[in-house]
Amino acid sequence: MNCTNYIHQNYTGWVLGAAVKHLLQEMKKARGKKSASAPLMGLSVTVMCQSTALPAVEIMTDPDRKARFVSAEVAAKNNAADSANAWLRGELPPGDGYDYPLDLDDLGRSVGERSYIAVVHADGNGMGQRIRVIGQETDNRTYIQEMRNFSEKVKAISKAAMTSVIDLLKQKTLDGIEIPGTRTVSRLMEKRNRGV
Repeated sequence: MNCTNYIHQNYTGWVLGAAVKHLLQEMKKARGKKSASAPLMGLSVTVMCQSTALPAVEIMTDPDRKARFVSAEVAAKNNAADSANAWLRGELPPGDGYDYPLDLDDLGRSVGERSYIAVVHADGNGMGQRIRVIGQETDNRTYIQEMRNFSEKVKAISKAAMTSVIDLLKQKTLDGIEIPGTRTVSRLMEKRNRGV
């Protein structure tokens, strides 16, 4: 069951950093509370979205040409995908003969055709502490400017790191060093190009 929490409070007169900190704390508390009953998300005959378990509002055709019933959330993400992928290619061009995989299956496979995907959140360099220090700023205009500067630095560092990874992968491929999953990706791309 997906729940959305809404926090509303008048923050007039608050220092912006303190208001943001308070709002984040209140949202964390609200996420921890379970609702007493689950609302009926659809009446009569409904089809459930495979991704979100919410009622489907649209039928999409996936890359394998299969019809998929999707929720409004999934449809919105799909509608934004082309422009997001174009932005990524513009910000971090993959280079001639390379492209970003648009399907999880194209990320590669390990031995035995098993895939593992991990999402890792790390705060080893004290990013949270840096944000808390900025949040202590009492002047709203200074707080906004410091957060913008911080965000721009994080963006630049992230972009440089991703560019380094892309360059390393391209170089290893050019040097003939086997990268796990690349053969499978090539095979998948050949199948797609043949329309299999």
